[in-house]
Amino acid sequence: MKKLILLFLVITIVGVAGYFRYQNSVPKSERLYRGYEKYSDSLDMNRYATDLSYRDSFDRELQDLQDALAVAYLNEKKPDEAVVLIKTLIDSANRPRYEHGNRLPRNSAQAGLAADYYKMLSDAYGMKNDWKGKGQAMKMSMRYRAEAEQLRKRE
Repeated sequence: MKKLILLFLVITIVGVAGYFRYQNSVPKSERLYRGYEKYSDSLDMNRYATDLSYRDSFDRELQDLQDALAVAYLNEKKPDEAVVLIKTLIDSANRPRYEHGNRLPRNSAQAGLAADYYKMLSDAYGMKNDWKGKGQAMKMSMRYRAEAEQLRKRE
């Protein structure tokens, strides 16, 4: 009986160690991308079209996954992938928001988010040694940061 318990413990320890070794061998961006694909494939189109809270929750979670993926690409020194994703995030941050069919005014959080994305874009361009792109992205980041500050004062 003791040998059986000992064998079970050894197999469990080897299995857990193998799992963690596998997790460390796969780049974080690849794991995040798999999670992103799995989550985006889980979209219920009928519910998305009718349930506003589901739509907001789904979009927010998808954006959080995209944010994490962009950071992972930057940390792994993959600027080409990061640039494409960050441009998508910038477009979504600049997209107008609607509530009950009425367009909502831009708020400081949206402008601040756009500024953060442009800062990430400038970092990605810096990794690519694209100094013109980096300069333009920094200029946009400063512009949106100033806009966020003005909107924050009005709010």
